[in-house]
Amino acid sequence: MNSYIEKLRSHNGRRDYRIESKLMQQKILGAMSAGDRVLDVGCGASGLYDDLWEAGVGVYGTDPGLELLQAHQRGLFVAGTAEGLPFPDQSFGAAYSMHSLAHFAKPELGLREIARVLKPDGKLIILTPNANFERVIGSMKKLLELVGLYHPDGTVVEHFTPTSLVELIAPYFGEITMSGCGLLGKQRILIEAWKR
Repeated sequence: MNSYIEKLRSHNGRRDYRIESKLMQQKILGAMSAGDRVLDVGCGASGLYDDLWEAGVGVYGTDPGLELLQAHQRGLFVAGTAEGLPFPDQSFGAAYSMHSLAHFAKPELGLREIARVLKPDGKLIILTPNANFERVIGSMKKLLELVGLYHPDGTVVEHFTPTSLVELIAPYFGEITMSGCGLLGKQRILIEAWKR
């Protein structure tokens, strides 16, 4: 089996990932009603959508890894990249990207595509590693990895700082709120943004 796929599947079982997934679902539910549709951009093999399904939200996802998509039992999951989303304009009330923005080949194009498929006033939620945190922990990475508080990923294309992420999102989204989260405080950047 492909080591990248094995890594993603083991990543989904980590406790911090499950906690972050629950947080993302709560943020999404706060912006949606029964019958609304949400898009998970870079969904991988996650499958952590129970709260959304129970609330009557239609779950859609896209990921370039066709083998990962086969893990999903419900919803509509299709092969594709963020830079070329295979959905019509204004198809979704919300979209989110959990730990996948850093893997987009062209993040700006991916965000423009997400804005295109969102309805007016649609909500985008992003959770991504904080580049400032990566710099701060520097030489402690190996120790943190040993105790399960750091999970390196060799497939990252670009790390974002809070400032660089807001600058990247601002052309497509109006109101933007940002916070930090993670077991060590500001380990991750959590962005909520509404389409202009």
